[in-house]
This record gives sequence, structure tokens and C-alpha cells, in this order.
Amino acid sequence: MIDIFAQIKFKKSLIFFIFFMLLSSLYLNIKNICDLENQKIEFEVSTISLSMDGLSLWGMRIDENLSIVHHRVEKSQTLFEIIEKYDLNLKKSLKNKLYNKSNVTAKFLKNILTGDHLYFIHLNNKIDQIILVRDDQTYLVNEDGDVIKEKKPDGLTQDKYKKIEVELTKGIIKDLEQLNVHKKIIYKVAEILSYELDLKKDLRKGDKLKFLYSTDSSGGMIIKKISFESRSQKKEIYYFPHKICRYVNQDGKSLKNSFLESPLIYSHVSSKFSLARKHPILGQVRPHYGVDYAAPKGTPVWAASDGVITFIGIKGGYGNLIEITHPRGIKTVYAHLDKFHHLSKKGAKVHQSQVIGYVGMTGLATGPHLHYEYHINGKPVDPLKNIDHHRLELSNDQLIEFLKNKDEIDSIDSRIN
Repeated sequence: MIDIFAQIKFKKSLIFFIFFMLLSSLYLNIKNICDLENQKIEFEVSTISLSMDGLSLWGMRIDENLSIVHHRVEKSQTLFEIIEKYDLNLKKSLKNKLYNKSNVTAKFLKNILTGDHLYFIHLNNKIDQIILVRDDQTYLVNEDGDVIKEKKPDGLTQDKYKKIEVELTKGIIKDLEQLNVHKKIIYKVAEILSYELDLKKDLRKGDKLKFLYSTDSSGGMIIKKISFESRSQKKEIYYFPHKICRYVNQDGKSLKNSFLESPLIYSHVSSKFSLARKHPILGQVRPHYGVDYAAPKGTPVWAASDGVITFIGIKGGYGNLIEITHPRGIKTVYAHLDKFHHLSKKGAKVHQSQVIGYVGMTGLATGPHLHYEYHINGKPVDPLKNIDHHRLELSNDQLIEFLKNKDEIDSIDSRIN
């Protein structure tokens, strides 16, 4: 029997939590009104976060430090296998109880069932609380490891699907805007498709684009499938929720490259890598150890790959600059930024496609653009020719899992008009 004092403690914690999240939501709503036109909203496809709809703690992500990972339990899966799949860590107080086999909480979570829905509330990649939804009941494992039973919010796991089809005439962004597709969805589709296509070179008038996405009652969104067809090629991309990747093409190849083709959505390359370029402001002939991507001021800039920020600040003619150190002796540089993302700090770990700053023209610049450099073992090389595009490989077991997932998505796609 659940102790009544644990229930009181839970309700007090919930009131405080709701108050804190309401303040956070108000701040972010005001910020989004100012920044939405230039901001790329990321959907970490199996990550959703918080809304304050009564007791429902699920919705769209509102903070990159505080998130919820949702997982539907499959046959024979254990709690620790699921935690490892999403590369999360347990908070120490929770870990102590869950690794104690005689503990009541450990016994409870050991008996998860196929079809159960697990929600891992985590701060900075450490699981703070776990919510288990089974039929019409919800069980909360709080930060102290106590199990508290609550009624399941209505419609939590009900997904709705929608399909968008368009024949390209002006480009992905403009054509989808004319169909009143939300900017969050547009940018996510463009980001995913950019792993398979060069959005500046490969798209032509008359090309056909279709995509299927799902939404749930709490506002979460996932791009499930993208289909692209031109005169010369056909591409299909599928959602695949696994820790090494999020999307896989029709051939079963992961879409996650070692490095992004380009770290932003840009209009054109305004200046290429050169060992002898006349500087547009100084007038001197000097090396240009990077590529300049012209883009509107405020365009989000992404980390090209996983790494650690080793410099952030003002650096001479580069203006606002970020350096990221990656494995295998690789370093990337992002210069002339208008401003830094609030989570970009020296020593901070970043993941591929994470927003680190915004396009500007600080330092010596004639217009808004990103100056991007790519170094191997301390030597600058041309980012347009030498970037490592090796794709992460799926294991045989992962490939079998993907094909099963692909069939399910295709089945849904065939039923949606």
C-alpha cells in the first residue's frame, strides 16, 4: 500500500513543479514571438517535454535541459535495456534503489509489460523521475524512488497522422509555407532531407515531395516518412527511433553522417576556401581558410558533429566565434556570429545539429554570413571537399528492427489520404 505521506509529498512537489513550468512557459512564449521567424525548432524525435494541462506532464520540448523521452515497451525488453537504448543515466538516488533487487521499486519496474508506455524525465541526461502508463493507470517513480499511483490523463498515447504532398515550384521552404505548414515542421523536413540531397543543387521545378507525420493529444510531433521523386532519382526516408540514429533511408542506411554537409540552411556560398584571396575589406591578398555561407541574420547555426566547445568569444576579425573539438583530431570553427545560443559555453558537450549560435556580421564582414572552417590535425582543409561523410552502420539486429518499423509506417501511409 502506498504511504499517504508519499502522496502528500508528491502533490506538494507537483504544485511547485507546475508553478516553475508555468514561469518557464511564459518566458519561452515571449521569446518565441521575437525569434520564431529565424529560429530552427528542433524535434529530437523520440523526445517530448512538458505541458501544464492539468496533471498531464507531456507536450513539446520547451527546454533543452529538461526533457522527457517516451518509449513503448516491446516484447522481452527490460528497463535497463531501454535506458541504454536512449543513452541516458540514472540519478544517483534512483540508481541506488533500482539496482537493489530487494527494493519494492526495483521489483515493480522489473515487471514492465509489452505495450507499457515509459516516460523518462531527465535533466542534463540524468533520469530524475520515471512515469509508467499501463491501461488506465499511471505510476510515478519520483526522485526518491517512491512509487505513486495516479490516474492516466485522457488521450495521452493517441496519435493522429497527416500527409502533405507538394510539387515543387519555388523550393521546399516557400512551397510548404504556401500550404500553411508550420515552420517547425518545414525546417525539420528540410533538415532530414538534406542528409540525402543537396537542397541547393538537387531540387528542380516539378519534383514531388510527400511526407507523413504524427501528432499526439499533448502536441508532440514526429516526421514518420519522407518521399522525394524527381526525373533522375527517388528517395524514401523513415523514422527509426534508436540511439545511434533517428532516420534511415529505403536501403537501410543511417542518415546520420559523421559531419553535416553544411551547418545551416544558407542561400549561397559567397566565398570559397582559397590560399590566396583578396580580402573584401582590407584589400590584402591572404589565405581564406574556410567557406562563407550567405544567410539572413539570425539564421540558426548547428554543430556539424558531436564534440566539445573549446573556445567561445570574440576573436579579432572573426568577431563572435565558436570552436568545437571533435574526435580523430578534427576541429570546426564558426565565425561572424550575431549571438551565441544560451547553452553554448566553453567546455560544453554538443551533439550534431544542436543550435550553437546565429548568423551575423560581427568582426570584419560586409554582410551577414557564416564563416565555417574544418581542421584536421591542426591543418585547415576545404570543407566542401574534405569533410568526413561516413555514415553510421546498423547492425544486423538493428536492420531487422528497422525493416519491421518500415513495414508498419508504410501500412499507415497507405491508409492516409
